[in-house]
Amino acid sequence: MGSILEHMSEKESKYIPKFISDASAISECNRTKLMSWIMDLSSRFYFKLETSLAAINIVDRALGLFKISLEKLPLLGITALFMATKYEEIMIPHLANFVGAVPEVYKVTKEAILNLESSLLLALDFDLGYASPLLFIHQYSMTTPLS
Repeated sequence: MGSILEHMSEKESKYIPKFISDASAISECNRTKLMSWIMDLSSRFYFKLETSLAAINIVDRALGLFKISLEKLPLLGITALFMATKYEEIMIPHLANFVGAVPEVYKVTKEAILNLESSLLLALDFDLGYASPLLFIHQYSMTTPLS
């Protein structure tokens, strides 16, 4: 079990978000609002917590790789959630449901989601694996005696 945790710790440190320190259009406040929105959508779709965490990880990694405008942030969020469902969920909603979850003012389309998904997959070298905080919490709870 130790080697698994070492591997996940390495993976976690590899993907520490770099976007906040960059001269990005995305502030911590904007990121927080996006994360809250992703969590709300996950709840509305009855997704597992792991799906939300995977989507947040994809968003953070994308923000470290690309300059994303504030107007495109909802597209990034919904695309990351769409990708995370494929990674974590058994039953995946239709793409139209994801498009319908974004306010119309942002003009998010199926094609835009699919295009961004392919760009993200290429940029991430198809590596969607990440060290979930739930793994560390589970391991800690298993090794820590109850008092």
